[in-house]
Amino acid sequence: MKKHLILFIFATIGLNIHFCSAENDTILTMEKDSNYVYQITEVDKKPEFIGGNDALLKFIAKTLKLPPIYQESAGQSNVICQFIIEKDGSISNITIVKKSFDSLFDKEAIRILELMPNWTSAEKNGSKVRCYYTIPIRFKF
Repeated sequence: MKKHLILFIFATIGLNIHFCSAENDTILTMEKDSNYVYQITEVDKKPEFIGGNDALLKFIAKTLKLPPIYQESAGQSNVICQFIIEKDGSISNITIVKKSFDSLFDKEAIRILELMPNWTSAEKNGSKVRCYYTIPIRFKF
């Protein structure tokens, strides 16, 4: 019995279970927890940087500071970052999905994202929701 209870608890983490009665039929519906973080493919309205992609690119270009040891070099480095766009449009939980060949670029990518202004949040069924967002940042030097 204890094993089944623990299994049931683990199976329902992150979900709220609601029972409804409709003409003597019991209907089981499952809703996501209010802290659930949606994938971008799961939302009805995608989050957006205020001003769109062009404004996002301008923000990154204006904010980006090339690490000094690469200012006299030629090449490029890519960092792929993921973060959560909260219901209020703020950014949280910044992580590096694909690191650069030098951690200086990774640190700079995180610094840029930490300075980012609020976004327009994602929506699901007409409500604002938390959503993962992945973005590549390219350093050309």
